[in-house]
Amino acid sequence: MSKGRIFWSFLTSGFNLDKMSAKLVERMTTTMSTEEIVARTRETAGVKSAPPGLKPMGVFGEVLTHSNDISEAIGRPLDLPIEHYVAALDYMKDVQPVLGCRKRIAGLELHATDATWSTGQGPLVEGGAADLLLAMTGRHAALDSLTGDGVEILRSRGSG
Repeated sequence: MSKGRIFWSFLTSGFNLDKMSAKLVERMTTTMSTEEIVARTRETAGVKSAPPGLKPMGVFGEVLTHSNDISEAIGRPLDLPIEHYVAALDYMKDVQPVLGCRKRIAGLELHATDATWSTGQGPLVEGGAADLLLAMTGRHAALDSLTGDGVEILRSRGSG
């Protein structure tokens, strides 16, 4: 999608990424066959442009997050080097516009149990780096794999 079309979709969805995504998925699935969706995805696989305002490390964090979404949905764990998750966590912890990571984890201490990584101060949220990344980006399913006094606070902050 062009940057203008992305912005328009975001604007007409009340600047709510979940609503925008739902509308785009609905439009795609009602106007395109599965084969057309697969073909369009393959056509754009090598594209190196990014959504407006998203830096290369943000793209990396998005790829890790969405790849984990998919692997979770199909029940096949994604085995990537822990350094990849640490790099994504370091970047995403400060991301606020659209994803809301910084606000979601404010006042909490996040600690990875499988890597040397932590951030913040406050009630503890502890778990694997991949689950912390997913929780930080608003995936509620990851919260069940985390422990600590801060998990319920994180759960209460939702995905938006």
